[in-house]
Amino acid sequence: MSYQTTYSLQFDVHQGDDPSYIYEELRDEIDALEPDANLGDLVDGMSVMTTWYEHEADLLDLSRKYPGAVIILEGNGSEYPDMWKKMFINGDVEEIRPSLVWPQFQLLNDVIEGGEL
Repeated sequence: MSYQTTYSLQFDVHQGDDPSYIYEELRDEIDALEPDANLGDLVDGMSVMTTWYEHEADLLDLSRKYPGAVIILEGNGSEYPDMWKKMFINGDVEEIRPSLVWPQFQLLNDVIEGGEL
């Protein structure tokens, strides 16, 4: 069984490019990367759950082809806490991951402050 990730995509166009032109081309190119996965739906703002092991290489190539585009891919894997975002610009990529911080128990703080412990 393959590992599933839910992907979502955001992109923005800079440097005077026509967004409608890039949108249509980007949709066609992303859809062609994994024909059975309906990746073109990502460009339409939908999330897609699939296996897309080559997503980084694929989007690095697209970011080189469209240097005026900022592409952000978000992934939520089927195993917690596999969550990340990757930003692709001009053939470069940066990945960020969230950090989980547990808050303190308020009940314990109340007991300590009240001198009941």
